[in-house]
Amino acid sequence: MPEEEKLRTVFDDHMGKAMDGLPQIRNAHYQSFAAVYAQLAAQRGVTSGEKVDKKIAQEAFEKVVGKVERYRSKEVVLPEGYDESRFLNFMRTGLTEQYIKDHGGVQGLLLKRR
Repeated sequence: MPEEEKLRTVFDDHMGKAMDGLPQIRNAHYQSFAAVYAQLAAQRGVTSGEKVDKKIAQEAFEKVVGKVERYRSKEVVLPEGYDESRFLNFMRTGLTEQYIKDHGGVQGLLLKRR
């Protein structure tokens, strides 16, 4: 198993700035990522070594966090089951004041689009 510092660096590279304002949630995701990485590595017989296996890290990240994409200059974690095009379409057409209200969100939160 790689040192925690190396594993954390790979996680941070994948996560970017997504969830930067939520350190406890980000750390919980890291802990889950590390556990899934260890499980996948063991299943594949990669039980020692100082290097992080990039393929295993990518798979562990996607299982735990999903996909991170840029939206309006910010990195965001896409909702489960969404690819980038579905997410962008939802943000353009599906995220309305009524949708926000119906799902317990803050009214007036939408910014005017330019």
